[in-house]
Parts: sequence; C-alpha cells; structure tokens
Amino acid sequence: MFAALAGNSACGVDTTDIARRGSEFLEPAQPDPSPGASSALPSGPRCDVAFAARDIPFVNIIFPVWDACPSRNGAPQEPSSTVFDVTRDELGQVCLRGELPSSGWASLIVGFDGSNVGGNTPTPAQVEPLDATAFGLTGVAFTLEPAPVSGVLVQMASTVGEGCFPRCELRDGYYPMSEDAPGVLHGITEAGTYRFQFEDFKAAPWADPTVTLDPSHLAGVFFELQVGPFDFCLRDFQLLDAGGQPVTPTGS
Repeated sequence: MFAALAGNSACGVDTTDIARRGSEFLEPAQPDPSPGASSALPSGPRCDVAFAARDIPFVNIIFPVWDACPSRNGAPQEPSSTVFDVTRDELGQVCLRGELPSSGWASLIVGFDGSNVGGNTPTPAQVEPLDATAFGLTGVAFTLEPAPVSGVLVQMASTVGEGCFPRCELRDGYYPMSEDAPGVLHGITEAGTYRFQFEDFKAAPWADPTVTLDPSHLAGVFFELQVGPFDFCLRDFQLLDAGGQPVTPTGS
C-alpha cells in the first residue's frame, strides 16, 4: 500500500473528468533547457510553456496544462480565469502559485522518457514510454512543500500500442485511493514526502474498471490542482525499486 511519510488526507473530489488532455504531453520536448525560468500564466496565454527535466532520471519534460491550454502545442482557449505561475528555479524542483476557480482545471505533468535512464542527458536521442518493469521500478516518490492548501491529486498514465510514441493512445484515470473510503480518490493536503507503489494507482470511478495501469509503458504523472489558492513546490521526484530506494542507473 502507499505510504505518506509526512501526513496524508483522503478527500472526495468532483468526478468530472479533468483529464481532457489527450496525449499532447507525449510530444517531443522543446523546453527551456535550464532551470531558472519562470512563466506567468495565463498573462498573454501561451500553451508552449515547458521545462527541461532530463536532470531527473527517467524524466524528459515538466509542463502545465489548464483550461486555457488543454494542449501544450495548441492555441489558447478563451475565456479562462485560471491564474498561476510556474517556476523552475533549481534542479529537481518546480514551484506553482496561483488560484484555480471552480470553473477551471489545471495539472502539472511530469513526462517520462524511457531513453533518459540515468538523468543528465543533454539532448534526447529518442523519446519513448518508460518500461519500468525492465528497470525494476515499482513505485514513485516526491516531496511537496509547503502544504498545498487546496489539495493535489496524483494520477499516473500509460500508453497503448507499440512503435507509436510520442503519438500513442493515452490510458489515464489511475489514482491512489483512500484507505478509509473505497472509490474515493486519495488527496494530498499536507506538506511532506510521499511514496506510492504503481499497484496503488487504481482506476477512478469514471475510468474503465477492466483496464489496469501498464508499468511497461508508463507515460507520466499528473499533479492535478484543486479549486482554490495554491502556493507550493514539487521536488525530489524519483522512481523507486522494490526496496523503496531511488533508482539512478549509470549511463542513459
């Protein structure tokens, strides 16, 4: 089962599908190549905001999607009152600040790349789903600081098909569930370091219950913001082995 190393809170959420992202986050990355960049959103909305993340093993790109920009490479959608800043001011950390209205939705996406094995690869030779099974990966860990007052939901997605990446069909809708209320998504409302096993990610009530997450074709993790103000940072994102240790293979 999942473990919250510093606090956890189960919360019920609106089951309206906020996934509306297609598979756009799987596009080849053309991000800002270095930390230190900041992007105020959606002041003069841009849908091509992305941050390089190849300093993080198995990760390629980190970027936001929201109701004004459901597609990273598409045209802005108006109107939208969702406002937030995304800042990557140091390696391994992304900070978010703003406010999500009840009419909006927003997620921060950490996109996997199976070719970026050891991290620190300057230029991606290729982009492919992450075969976590082949690398002995069984879980994910990350730290949220300070407390995300509005709450954050964590979703994981895998791809369908072979040889289609990055334009594969995306299979999402997998979340850790509350231990106290079956069918209720596990929401994070306290700062701390969290660890989840891939097997903790179950189909949401609106997802196909007959389909499971495929660890051999992992696409990424979505950090879904909840209605209200937010001001927190995501850092120390890691993939874990069966012993709960971060995996950083030599080479890539």
